[in-house]
Amino acid sequence: MLHETYANSPLTEPSIAVGGVRSLGQIAQDLHVVSAEMPVSELELLFRAERLRFVGVAGNDPNSFGLITRAHYGMMLTGRLGYGRAVHSRRRVEEITDFAPLVLGPEVLIADAAARAMARGFKRRYDPIVVAGEQWRYAESGDVTRALVSALSARTRRDALTGIPTRLAVMADLARRCEKAAGGRARIALLLVRVRALGKINAAYGSNGGDAVLRAVSESLGNHRAPGAEVGRISGRVFSVAVSLPDADELTIAASVDAIRESQVRGLACVPRGIPQSVWPDFNFGVSWTSGTITSADDLMRVAEERLRADRRR
Repeated sequence: MLHETYANSPLTEPSIAVGGVRSLGQIAQDLHVVSAEMPVSELELLFRAERLRFVGVAGNDPNSFGLITRAHYGMMLTGRLGYGRAVHSRRRVEEITDFAPLVLGPEVLIADAAARAMARGFKRRYDPIVVAGEQWRYAESGDVTRALVSALSARTRRDALTGIPTRLAVMADLARRCEKAAGGRARIALLLVRVRALGKINAAYGSNGGDAVLRAVSESLGNHRAPGAEVGRISGRVFSVAVSLPDADELTIAASVDAIRESQVRGLACVPRGIPQSVWPDFNFGVSWTSGTITSADDLMRVAEERLRADRRR
């Protein structure tokens, strides 16, 4: 069975986090912690350091932990009538501490942390998140938001299953290559590879089986790509290989593109370790390269897809 075969194969491991930052612990910063019994007057000395924006407060109960922000501290000292400093300076820190901050573990995913923060009331949703662990740390809401936006942006450019560029990123790369090649300085070639009978694999072995095959195809294409080439996944079962070539006449370019295609054909003919021969699929191919009539990324993709469909019909 494919699932049993892949039980210990790296191809069945979840793809790495896209965007670099995955968990809250990766953006957490050290938090200065004081005793709950410390006089409020001593906080003024701490907050003189402009970089200090938050102070953690360790309560007498091991499970009790609070937070004081610079803004909250300033508001408490001012008070409604301006007597806050006189009223609070001799009190203990615990009396002005928020003992109900959002406390999360360092393993919590950025998306989950952002959702938990936004679920708080409007006045609290932008408060820092306390990160529990061997030592107390914090993560500012702005850092969580930036990490989330970065991860979401990266997911539009990196395929979650294989980690290679998506169609959006492939088209952007092709556009850059075509721009640099303008004026006859280079030729851009595009190879499309379609996995055949993927539906039968999913039907027989489940989506995990199909995913394992797709990851193996991605790995094979990357291992056999030409120098400077980039492998992408432009749809569920179609991959791309884009490469820049030195300018030459049409016969030479056609021969070079054919050599690139044959290299990938030979690579894909080798069944990866851990996948049964009966499961490994066949493939369709479509190629295109820049010429007098094919000058843009859209042209390259359109012609390659037309030739891919023609290969499927054959």
